[in-house]
Amino acid sequence: MFTILNISDSDKHWNAVIEEYTKRLGKSVKIINLKPSKNGTHDQIVAKDTENIIAHIQKISDTQKILLSKEGKSIDTMQLVTLCRNQDTLFIIG
Repeated sequence: MFTILNISDSDKHWNAVIEEYTKRLGKSVKIINLKPSKNGTHDQIVAKDTENIIAHIQKISDTQKILLSKEGKSIDTMQLVTLCRNQDTLFIIG
């Protein structure tokens, strides 16, 4: 099972994409879309969003967690397959 945890404002185009991939992938994927914080300074918003992500991550146990970041390490498809083989995986975007 794959879970995608994402922070995003509601957007009809984004919702259409989520619905399409959910339909294609069936029960093998779960998408959790969190609303971003809107009040406070940039740093306060980032801190609130980080707390929200951590709270959701802590609810999901016995799952490999992969944080996706543009500053992160790049891997190819075969490395990803090896990494996720036989494990429930949570991808965190945000």
